Amino acid sequence: MDTFLFRAVNDLAHLSPTLDAIGVFLSKYDEQIIVGTIAACVLVRIFMQPKLLKNWIMGASAAVSGGIMYWLAAESNFFLYFHHARPPFVLQAVNLLGKIPPAQQFASFPSAHAMFFFSLAAAAFVFDRKVGIITGIVALLLSLSKLFVGVHWPSDLLVGALAGIALGAAISFSASALAKKFIPEAVKPRV
Repeated sequence: MDTFLFRAVNDLAHLSPTLDAIGVFLSKYDEQIIVGTIAACVLVRIFMQPKLLKNWIMGASAAVSGGIMYWLAAESNFFLYFHHARPPFVLQAVNLLGKIPPAQQFASFPSAHAMFFFSLAAAAFVFDRKVGIITGIVALLLSLSKLFVGVHWPSDLLVGALAGIALGAAISFSASALAKKFIPEAVKPRV
């Protein structure tokens, strides 16, 4: 099933130069795109409803915490323990659009990028459903770009997304609980 889904998306590469350029752009600038999406949505929401500022302070702290935890996991080489080869090193005729550093050839599972994207989306969703949905859609598109360019298996992305959602939600609810304890007038999350 993993191979079938991988091929279904990756075989679209090299069919259109425009589609290839979009896929490479999304994959290359993924972290900037997801952070920019959240920042733009938050600024618009705060401008439209200034009373949500307290809510977004809690949300931002949860997102920062999620980012720190993601960074710690990546820096600790946590992902190298699974020793899961990336598609170009297992399958023939993979449409690889880019390069994979030698140290990451077997660090495919779970996808750290999907974990990061979806942890931010989950943190945003806990505090603002609209922003969370927008961010979730962007996270999905960015994750699909990893299939398109040939660097991840669908299972890598699925497990990374699920871990990210769990991480983002857990940190957001923890941040909310702490804020309620220390800042009684804090706005509770919208769930």
